[in-house]
Amino acid sequence: MFIKNGDKIIFIVLIVVIPMIALFSCVNLIVYDLNHYKTLYLRFNISEEIGLEKEELIKATTNLLDYLKDNRDNLDFKAVVQNDEVEFFSNKDKLHMIDVKNIFITINRLKYFLIAILLVIIIIVTTIKSLRPDIGKVLIFSTILGTLPFLLLIFLILMDFNKYFTIFHEVFFDNDLWLLDPKSDRLVNIFPEKFFAYSALKILIYYFIFMAFLFVLGFVIKRNCKKISELF
Repeated sequence: MFIKNGDKIIFIVLIVVIPMIALFSCVNLIVYDLNHYKTLYLRFNISEEIGLEKEELIKATTNLLDYLKDNRDNLDFKAVVQNDEVEFFSNKDKLHMIDVKNIFITINRLKYFLIAILLVIIIIVTTIKSLRPDIGKVLIFSTILGTLPFLLLIFLILMDFNKYFTIFHEVFFDNDLWLLDPKSDRLVNIFPEKFFAYSALKILIYYFIFMAFLFVLGFVIKRNCKKISELF
């Protein structure tokens, strides 16, 4: 009875944990990739739009990413903007980025916690031989259940990104610091709404590719296990 219930518990935990680890990993892959920013800056002519040399923009972005990675304590630095050396981010920019950084710290902590759960399950399964969750079924179910909600999300993004972008901020931020002014807050000029739309779609594409790989892997495992069982 314990073993049977143990398999069910492991199955349920895994179909929740696997998609979440995949999603958080894809978020980190894009968010911390400087080349991603360079590509979109070029695509949207950000440097020309805000009157900033490309080298200065990349230097500022590097500082920003170091801040998000917790490799620097603050965003106090200057840059040459339209031939004047000025403080790059406004006070409101910096306050908002404190909230953003806390979100990413939480995401990373949760990701490592979920990875720890996954490792514990692997240890348990390899130690207790009578526990035998259907790994093929786990991968198939986790990819299906982990993909469907995000297919809906893509549809919503394509239909009205602004609406759901606003909802996202209202859910994850308990203040109005995210309502930045393009006239005084450089953060909103560097990262216009279309920047986030493209970034969100890229994260989801990476996520779907990984989910597709796990689905195929699960199908292969399921099929091979069935063939092996037919031999005995």
